[in-house]
Amino acid sequence: MKKTLLGIVTTLGLLCSPIANIKAQDASEAQKVLDEVTKLFQKEFSDGEIHQVDVDYEKDSTYTVSIDAYVGDKSYEIDYRSQDGKLEEIDREEETTDQKDEEVLDFEKLISLEEANELALAEVDLTAPTSWTLDSEDDGAIEWEIEFDEEENQNKEASVTIDAASSDILEVEQD
Repeated sequence: MKKTLLGIVTTLGLLCSPIANIKAQDASEAQKVLDEVTKLFQKEFSDGEIHQVDVDYEKDSTYTVSIDAYVGDKSYEIDYRSQDGKLEEIDREEETTDQKDEEVLDFEKLISLEEANELALAEVDLTAPTSWTLDSEDDGAIEWEIEFDEEENQNKEASVTIDAASSDILEVEQD
């Protein structure tokens, strides 16, 4: 009986371990893609001011990154896709604006996507985050929102909101 139980526990440990490693790797890859996209954006728009980023993970190891930014008197929303190590711009919207109503993201002063991901994983009993959003709120606070969708998490979903400057957990919602 003890050998059977030990065998089951060992098998479960082997099965769960790669899943945890894959999910950690997903966050590392998402961070890498976000870094590449922000560098690409800054290369094209050296005076651009990013005020929101969204990173979404799709089943086929594709990441979609959306950047909202101001450049002079224009507001941009640019979408990029990264698949198999290739990064491409897939959509661009531009409009003239006379008002900058959101805080600019200073990535050097904020926790990274990977750090936010680790904090979120510690708050919920799920292992597969699927969306990371860094955005400024009306009060000027800048927050990470990490979402776990039910398709990737055995029909459970959750959302964790984290202060991107202080690392404080602001809200946890889990079904």
